[in-house]
Amino acid sequence: MERQVNVVLSDDDIIYFHALKDYFNKESIMQKPEKGHHGVTNKSNKNLHFNSNEYKIISFLNNIGMPSNRKGYRFIIDALQMVMDKPDLMDSITKRMYPEIAKKNKTTASNVERGIRHIIEIAWFRNEKIKNLFGNSMKRPTNGEFIASAFQKIRMEDYMAFSC
Repeated sequence: MERQVNVVLSDDDIIYFHALKDYFNKESIMQKPEKGHHGVTNKSNKNLHFNSNEYKIISFLNNIGMPSNRKGYRFIIDALQMVMDKPDLMDSITKRMYPEIAKKNKTTASNVERGIRHIIEIAWFRNEKIKNLFGNSMKRPTNGEFIASAFQKIRMEDYMAFSC
């Protein structure tokens, strides 16, 4: 069952979404509503629409200090969206997920793997928020560990938001 979610965004949030759209040169953040998409109204009562899973993923990544100026950021967003749609992809990251992301982004699976690994490494050594996700472990998580933990954290936030 789809839930209708209405969110009020400040003008700064709207500027942020437009910046992301321009950065990724992608229409999925701001698009016409379809099944599974939700409306957003800013303070000026302008209706905007975005993919709710993408919004959750971007919010999560920003909250843990993931830098958005690297290709790996787009790859992680794609990976998490794919896992949210098909959780069984976690069992075949290298064989199925990376090639699908590579095809979508017109690159190679090895570039996808390296981009994700690189952005996790950058975030790991630059801030403490991401370390809290992994219990302050001294060891940087693998791509699979990061994607699985991020997926679980986003799903748990959904559960907590709707169960209260």
